[in-house]
Amino acid sequence: MNDSLTDLTLLLTPPLNESERFGNMTGAGGIMPGLGILSLAACLRKSKFPVSIMDAEGVGFSPEQTIKNIIRMRPRILAITSTTMSIQSAVNVAAAVKSALPDVIA
Repeated sequence: MNDSLTDLTLLLTPPLNESERFGNMTGAGGIMPGLGILSLAACLRKSKFPVSIMDAEGVGFSPEQTIKNIIRMRPRILAITSTTMSIQSAVNVAAAVKSALPDVIA
């Protein structure tokens, strides 16, 4: 297996399930991708940088699925957006990815 990282910049919205986000109001709210992360991706693409977005919350990935997919993608840079309620998830994902891919910039 090739241990080198790709030139990809991966922009991540960390995993957070509906009950973590909405509590006893689960099912009442919706999940939309953040405009900030979409704007960053557009700027990077316009500047010819290879970029991808992983909206782990939006697609319902568990933390384990998120980490597995990031490691499979082998990005050079992992940029994580977060809110107060998803900060621990973001920290956990970053730590696990950094452990598996020590050269990733996260």
